[in-house]
Amino acid sequence: ITVLPETALPLGPIDSLRTWVSALAQAAGSPVLSGAIERDLDSLSAPAYNVIVSSEEPQQRYAKRRLVPFAERVPFSDWMPVFRRFAVPAGGIASYARGKSLGPMRVAGLDVVPLICFESLFAQDARAAVLAGGSLLVITTQDGWWNSDHPRRQHLAFSQLLAASVGAPVIHAT
Repeated sequence: ITVLPETALPLGPIDSLRTWVSALAQAAGSPVLSGAIERDLDSLSAPAYNVIVSSEEPQQRYAKRRLVPFAERVPFSDWMPVFRRFAVPAGGIASYARGKSLGPMRVAGLDVVPLICFESLFAQDARAAVLAGGSLLVITTQDGWWNSDHPRRQHLAFSQLLAASVGAPVIHAT
């Protein structure tokens, strides 16, 4: 399995992202899981999702459920729109929509549990997905924006602790 980091693919609608990940899988000669930002480019009001897209048939997609406060979603902004002014736009997106469910994706004959960045801090979610049949944790991040190597190493250490705590191997792509 080739795993690319969070937001590795260009911003676009799911069909475009699937085309990209399929082309990458052909070039790599292996199944590909890649982070991406999914958004319908024809509508500025369309929700944006932080996703992991699979090249395997049927092409699967996982949308991040636990969003980073103030970086991916401003708390309470649905009820108090004035709070949206505290949003920090990243990649042209100031707020992401939440995904609905977490469960294993079938990739290369394995039941992969996809986690995106901040979600790797929630061991209870990973554990539940492993108990539901997951056999491999795949964590995509974009830790490269840190000005220090310390946060990146800390995030990797958290991923290692997560693997140990749920009893499953982990791939950490950043």
